[in-house]
Amino acid sequence: MVIENRPGAGGNLGAEIAARAAPDGYTRLIANNSLTANFSLYRKLPCDPFRDFAPISMGATSPNMILTHPARDRWWWTRWPAM
Repeated sequence: MVIENRPGAGGNLGAEIAARAAPDGYTRLIANNSLTANFSLYRKLPCDPFRDFAPISMGATSPNMILTHPARDRWWWTRWPAM
C-alpha cells in the first residue's frame, strides 16, 4: 500500500489525481465533506465528485456547525435563503 498525501485547494488537488487515475480498482480517495461542498465554493472544479467517484463505505462521521458572533441574532441563518 502506498499512501500519497496531496493537500491543497480544499481537497481538489487530490480529487483530481484520483479522478484521472486508471479505473483499475487500486486507487482510493479518502475525502471529507469538502469534496461536495467545493461544488458551491469554486467556480470550476477539475472533476465532478458526483460523476467521477463511487462511494464504497463511510469511514467516519463529523458534525457540522454554523457559528456566529455572540452579538448577532443567533437565528439569522434561518432567514439566510430569503436574504
